[in-house]
Amino acid sequence: MKFWKLSCLIAVVGCSISIEAQDASYKVVTLLAPPWVMERDGGRRQEGFMIDLLEKVSRVADFNFSLAFVKDGKYGSEMGGRWDGAIGELLAGEADIAAMPMIVTEKRQSVVDFSTPIINSGHRILIKKPVTHNDPLKVLFEPYSLPVWILVVVISWLMGGVLIIINKFSPSEWGQLPEHEDPTFSRNSFAANNAFFFVHSTLTWQGYKEVPKSPAGRIIVCMWFSFIFFMIIAYTANLTALLIARGPNQQTVPFKTFHEMAAQTLTPYGTMQNVHLINKLRDSNDPVFHKILAYMNLGDNNFKQISDAIQRIRNSPNGYAAIVESTEADYIASKNCDLMLVGEMISISQIGFACSKSTRGLCNELSEAVREIREDGSMYMLYSKWFTSGLCTPPNLDDYISRQETAKITARPLTLADLSLAFVVLLFGLVVGVIMLVVEILVHRYRKKKAGRNMEPVRMTAANGRGQSETPDNDESDKAPIAAAEP
Repeated sequence: MKFWKLSCLIAVVGCSISIEAQDASYKVVTLLAPPWVMERDGGRRQEGFMIDLLEKVSRVADFNFSLAFVKDGKYGSEMGGRWDGAIGELLAGEADIAAMPMIVTEKRQSVVDFSTPIINSGHRILIKKPVTHNDPLKVLFEPYSLPVWILVVVISWLMGGVLIIINKFSPSEWGQLPEHEDPTFSRNSFAANNAFFFVHSTLTWQGYKEVPKSPAGRIIVCMWFSFIFFMIIAYTANLTALLIARGPNQQTVPFKTFHEMAAQTLTPYGTMQNVHLINKLRDSNDPVFHKILAYMNLGDNNFKQISDAIQRIRNSPNGYAAIVESTEADYIASKNCDLMLVGEMISISQIGFACSKSTRGLCNELSEAVREIREDGSMYMLYSKWFTSGLCTPPNLDDYISRQETAKITARPLTLADLSLAFVVLLFGLVVGVIMLVVEILVHRYRKKKAGRNMEPVRMTAANGRGQSETPDNDESDKAPIAAAEP
């Protein structure tokens, strides 16, 4: 009889406890933080990762909840011994649970309870995704810098003009041959049209009909051939290096890690004012993180809103990198296909439910429910649904190469300084050729003048003093009339 009464008492107590658990209802405070919590239908309903998670947790832990927003829109920090935000409302008994992306810190743990972490969060780098412009002709012009190409064109025209001048004024050049002494039709080899054709054909290592005949022309052409040899060898070697440095059609990003970001100065970077991140970087033993913190404190590269960071990433001429909380970065990259994430996760922290200490055992119930949801894969599905299931597929970082990685096999366009020897050789040839042309013209004129003096006729003064040449022909002509007059 006593055993029967005891069994009934246990059953009644168990039912009352079960009914009490089922009737449990908690006030939950949150704040708007896409995609954790978002408003729809003009604020009449809420949705997001945290809303779906709360519904799953409430079903597992068997409780009801009502949702309200934090009055001051803050997570909670201590000011003069008083807490504001969600932590302040939990301490004041105005809420039982805070469901928001709140980082678990020692200071907050001293005044409220936290559940098992929902997500491990950190910070990553958000940059603009590189865009490849398929320009098949660009690679052919990359071995030389623009000033080199301009100078090559100018020198080619100059060479053509020099060959025309030599052909016209050099007395021993093809152009001075009489037509009856030119069976191979070489007189026009260096006329205006043929001279420029000779320059172009030799510049591309093609054939030619004749080379200059004069010493000045041959000196200049020899130096021109040497110039072409140096330029083509340099072009071929640098083109090969550029193609190797490009890699297997890999696109280039400014950097792929925080260490590479700290080692460069071309692309600026910054973050939103985040006390937790700053403390993590300051307390780190890695000097690279200290360097990153010093850079962000010195420059005006930080941003106040994530929208400002996105605009700067897209519009900055040298690019921009934003250090963003990892869950928010995942969400942004999934919605904006021109952005991508690089870098390992740093300043790792934990996000969990915060509970009022006055409600004993509440965070333990939430922790059990969170563990069960994580074990059955529901947590991963929820995260994928709200953070990474946008229109943009996350790129594979192995498909990209950073500037630091390309530096291992450097290649750049050759400048005038790199090719100065070739231009000096050609300039030397032009100077010597012009001097030879002048000497050749002067020698030819001297010989012509000397030969003209040697070919003048010998003139004799007559005995009668009239200055007439006396020759047998003249004597005969003088005598002929007299002889003819005789009978």
